[in-house]
Amino acid sequence: MKRILLLFAIFILGFHFGYAQRTCGSIFNLDSIEKHAPHSYQRILQIEQHLQRYNEILSEDISRSVPEIIRIPVVVHVLHNGEPVGTGLNISMAQIESQIDALNEDFRRLNADASNTPSVFQPVASDVGIEFHLACIDPEGNPTNGVRSNKKTRAK
Repeated sequence: MKRILLLFAIFILGFHFGYAQRTCGSIFNLDSIEKHAPHSYQRILQIEQHLQRYNEILSEDISRSVPEIIRIPVVVHVLHNGEPVGTGLNISMAQIESQIDALNEDFRRLNADASNTPSVFQPVASDVGIEFHLACIDPEGNPTNGVRSNKKTRAK
């Protein structure tokens, strides 16, 4: 019984080490393709060269590229009771612009309290590359300041 277990262990270890030392089969296939299908072999080499150049270009572009900022036009709707801009419930243009600035600071992670991000969110907190700005053209193509003033009406 001990002999059988010993032979079995040797077989398993021999198989394991023999398999682990095996070279990549693609080399044997590539040699066979070169001998039996030279046209296919040349095509494989062309693809490999193309991929090599692509990887070089990609690594150069990544190392020197600056992320593109996505700019999103927004329209702010201000509900009010008919007061002039900046009085009563009708907020001022400065307040609207200040809020757009705060929104951009948050999305670009440029806000003063970015260092106070809870540790659980630190790995995912980043500049998402999005900025908002007040729309300057409405859907019909007319110029706008990006603010729509809407007088509230009471439901009857």
